[in-house]
Amino acid sequence: MEKNNLRKYIHFGAVLLFVRSNAEDSLPYIGEGSIQQNLERVFSYIEELNLKVSNNASKKLKEMKAEFDNKYNDGSNLEAPDGKALFEEINVLQRVILAEAEELSAFFPDERRYNTDLLFEDISGIFGRETFARLPENAQNDFQEAGMCLVLERGTAAAYHLMRGSECCLKQLYFSVIKQKRLDKPMWGPMVKALEGRKALDDALSGTLDNFRSGFRNPVAHPDKFYTIDEAQDLLGTTTQLVSLIANHNKYAPPK
Repeated sequence: MEKNNLRKYIHFGAVLLFVRSNAEDSLPYIGEGSIQQNLERVFSYIEELNLKVSNNASKKLKEMKAEFDNKYNDGSNLEAPDGKALFEEINVLQRVILAEAEELSAFFPDERRYNTDLLFEDISGIFGRETFARLPENAQNDFQEAGMCLVLERGTAAAYHLMRGSECCLKQLYFSVIKQKRLDKPMWGPMVKALEGRKALDDALSGTLDNFRSGFRNPVAHPDKFYTIDEAQDLLGTTTQLVSLIANHNKYAPPK
């Protein structure tokens, strides 16, 4: 998915309108703010905005521009017949652009409890940048995916990524404490039990881990459970608390 600022589309429309409105006004063809300069902007926007049909439809206009570039390279004004031809060709291209625009959609995310830009592009700002930097890369990726899923209103997918990321952080704590005779398949319950056996968990972390497992982790893994956006945001709040406790634990060692 590509992020595009809608300002580009507004500018594109303004540039196209300028050429159409001034094509028959016998203005100087070259120079600052000229027909030539704005035609170049039209072609640039068509490519930048990936308007493939319009790009194909602009070939004749490009040929016309190449002809005008040679004809008016002395700075003279656009002659009336050429201005009329340019106006007609711009009209043809405009109809194609409007037809292609019917296939384009813009989606506007609803406001969340959390900053939308942070959710979509920089989830570390929600977890705390210093804490986030101490997490395994896989956990960081899962949490960023969860943020994007929240923006896109995929609550269950967000919950799944939050669960995966949290378990990855727990595993990092487990590996930091348990150096020998590790579990062949480290899973949530056995890892917590092993850490408790080493008296590595304080009351706050132990209780949070237990609440997270029973309240979120186990239900997320159940195929019949679907999470609303509000529930997924609740889970994000709980996850940030849990991850902060894990990553700032005195026996936690960040991955190298």
